[in-house]
Amino acid sequence: MTDTQIPPQVATPTPPHGPTSSATRPSDVTSPRSRRWPRRTLAVALLIIATGAWLTGQTYQLLLLAPAAVAGATLAHRAIAAKQGRLNTTLVKGLLDPANRPALAQLALRFALAILVVFAADIALLDIEAGGLPSPTMQRFLVVAPLFVFVPLQLLPTKTVSRSLNVVVAVTVAFLGFQLVQVHYNSSAEDAVTIEAPFDGEWHVPSAGRSSLVTHHWTPLADQNYAVDFVIEQDDRTYSGDPNDLTSYYCWGRPMLAPADGTVVAAQDDQPDQRIGETAHDNYAGNVVVIEFGTDLYVQLAHLRSGSVAVEVGDQVQAGDMIGRCGNSGHSLEPHLHMQVQDTPASNNHHNRGDGDSIAFRFDNITHIRDGNETTDQTSLFRRNDRVRTQS
Repeated sequence: MTDTQIPPQVATPTPPHGPTSSATRPSDVTSPRSRRWPRRTLAVALLIIATGAWLTGQTYQLLLLAPAAVAGATLAHRAIAAKQGRLNTTLVKGLLDPANRPALAQLALRFALAILVVFAADIALLDIEAGGLPSPTMQRFLVVAPLFVFVPLQLLPTKTVSRSLNVVVAVTVAFLGFQLVQVHYNSSAEDAVTIEAPFDGEWHVPSAGRSSLVTHHWTPLADQNYAVDFVIEQDDRTYSGDPNDLTSYYCWGRPMLAPADGTVVAAQDDQPDQRIGETAHDNYAGNVVVIEFGTDLYVQLAHLRSGSVAVEVGDQVQAGDMIGRCGNSGHSLEPHLHMQVQDTPASNNHHNRGDGDSIAFRFDNITHIRDGNETTDQTSLFRRNDRVRTQS
C-alpha cells in the first residue's frame, strides 16, 4: 500500500546558486515516503491488538479503552503535524473541492467509525457496576467523551492521506457493523432449547448474546458461545457494603435449581471460592453440576459455592430441585452463575475448542425484560443488560 499526497506536490524550482547541497537538503525522514513504514507498522499493530481482543473475548474491554487512546494519539499527531506545517486546512474552507476528495473520503470513513462506536456502546456497555468495572455513567463517558476530540480533528487532517490506517478504520467499521447486525437481527429464540430458570426472583444478565460486543463467551477459541451469566443487582450494583466481601453480593449463596428433569453426569464441589477480583486458571468452571436432560443435551451450572453442591453423579433430579448455591469458584471475578446448554457431558473446565458445542436456550415461565419492556414470551435470546423474573 502507498500513501496519497493531498494536495499534489509542486516541483520546487532550482535555487539560483545551484542545487541544494547534501548538507543543507531537507532530511528524507520528513518526506511522505519515509512516513509510510511507521504508519504501516502502526496499522498492523492495531489489527493484531484488535484481533487478539476478539479471539480472547476482550472486545468489551477494548471498546472501553480504545476511544481515549485513539483520541489522544490523534491529538498528539495533529500537534506534531501542525508544528511541521503538514496540516491540510482546505477541508474547512472548501469541503467539496475536487482536490479534497481523498481527504473527504477519509473524513466520511472516520465519521462512520464514530457513529458505530456510539451504537456499539449503547448495547455493549454494562448498565451495572460489576466485576470491578466503573459505574455505568463512567463507562459511557470513557467511550463517548473522546469522540468530541477525535471527530473535530478529522476536519484538520494531514496533507498525506494514509491508506494503511484507513484500511484499519474500514475493517473496524465492517466489524462493528456486522456485530450490530448479529445482536439486533440474528438473535431469534425460535429454535432454542426450552428449559426452566435455575433460580427464583429477578436476575440481571451481564454477559450474553450473539456478538463479542455483548459477551466474552462469543469467541472462536471456545465452545461456550451461547452461555449466559446471571447476577442479582440493585441500584446499579451487584453488592451492598464491602465490595471485597463475598457475602456482600446479592446472589451469593442463593439456591441454584435444576433447569430440567434429568440425570447428573458431572458434579464437583471441592474448588475454593475465589477472592473478589481473583480467578482460578487451572479450573475455569470451578464447582459445577452438569445434567443430562435429552439426547446429546446437557445443561451446565458453574461457579457454585464451595461445599454447596447437593447432588452426585448418577442422581435423578426433577426441574426445580436444589442442586447447589451460587458462589465464586473457578474463573470468576465476583459471585455469579454461568449457565450453558451443550452437546457434551464435559464440564468445560477450560472451555477449549473441541470440548463440544454450546446450544442456544431460553426459559419457560419467566418474564423477559429488555430496555424496560416486559414480555412473558421469550422470542429473543438473552443479551447483555436483559433481566429475568421468574413467575410464581
